[in-house]
Amino acid sequence: MKMKKLTNKYTLALSVMLIFGILNGCKNKNNNIPWPSEPVKMYTSDIKVDTVKLMNMLRSKLTPDSILATLGPGTHEFYLIVGKNPDADHLSYIFSSIMASNNKIWWKIVVNRKSNGSPFWYLYPDTGKIFRLEKDISNSDSSAIGMYALRFGVNNSKKVIYPWSFSPVDLSRYETKFFGNYTRSDFQGSPISRTIIGGDEELGKKIIYPEEAKKIGVSGSIMIHAFVDEKGNVVGTKLIRGIGFGCDEAALDAVKQVKFYPSATGKNVVMERFDFQVEDKNSPIGLTNTIFRYDPAPGYKNNIYFNIVNSGDVPPEQTKSLITVHIDKVFAGAFKIERMIKEQEFWLHWDGGRKGNHEYVITISPAGTMTWYRPNVKMGNFEVK
Repeated sequence: MKMKKLTNKYTLALSVMLIFGILNGCKNKNNNIPWPSEPVKMYTSDIKVDTVKLMNMLRSKLTPDSILATLGPGTHEFYLIVGKNPDADHLSYIFSSIMASNNKIWWKIVVNRKSNGSPFWYLYPDTGKIFRLEKDISNSDSSAIGMYALRFGVNNSKKVIYPWSFSPVDLSRYETKFFGNYTRSDFQGSPISRTIIGGDEELGKKIIYPEEAKKIGVSGSIMIHAFVDEKGNVVGTKLIRGIGFGCDEAALDAVKQVKFYPSATGKNVVMERFDFQVEDKNSPIGLTNTIFRYDPAPGYKNNIYFNIVNSGDVPPEQTKSLITVHIDKVFAGAFKIERMIKEQEFWLHWDGGRKGNHEYVITISPAGTMTWYRPNVKMGNFEVK
């Protein structure tokens, strides 16, 4: 994917990630964090925060090393959620990389209470009394009661490029917005994989790196739910993770303007990830495709062969990916890579084996928390003789 040059110093790397799709279902498995619904009522304005204790806690629990390992380099906006602790008289809090303010997510974390080695999605008891609720909400059904946006920036050298800041979250930024007569129930629940017509390059034409963000070197990942109809039109959006400084609005505007390949599965939710990066040189593409051909083997149904190669020296533990294939603008198959060193081969069955030239699109999308290579869209043609 080509990088769009902004000035002689700044470069915009724009990525689109179509992740974690379950192509034939909408229900969340019990061991997965559910995707957030509309936010519940918050009482952030009724919580008094000891800012000195808060900053000391942030520097202790969210070190530059942990931010790099979990979110990668750049300036990030993520979230601190304060909620009820059923087993104590004090509050508790979690760090979330996405906007997740519904009760199901909060109680799932309360019940599990297991650390995965990351500071995110782990329940911390507020024994230090950082947060104090100044209102009686005993009659409220809300479990997550306060939400704050945290901002922090660090580069690959572990140097702080943006100091800690926090502010109450403006929940209106994260509301689902539809452009027509649609409701959330019209769309399948879990994000699935669909590919933009024209790939990253087409989306790159629609987005502008905001001047404010460019001046202070803001970078980081934005995640958006795009609500896409059967014909591939984006008819609604919802911000899941933002970084502020005008980048969220730029990403939302860009998503509205693109079109996806039509889908036989109906209306879908698609997760889009935008990486705003200020760099002096291009970063490696990571995983890519080098071979795609129609090659039917006698007696077998599989007639399309292609490969995925690790051309960017991506560490094997960071190669977890979702591979989707479209042929002649029709979805043909999806595959998962859990771990790959140099190359992995794939076969798929394609029914449209008529003679002549055909177009294919392969989307290689990161699907792991520790994956930092940019998604790659490979397009080409093959011949059936």
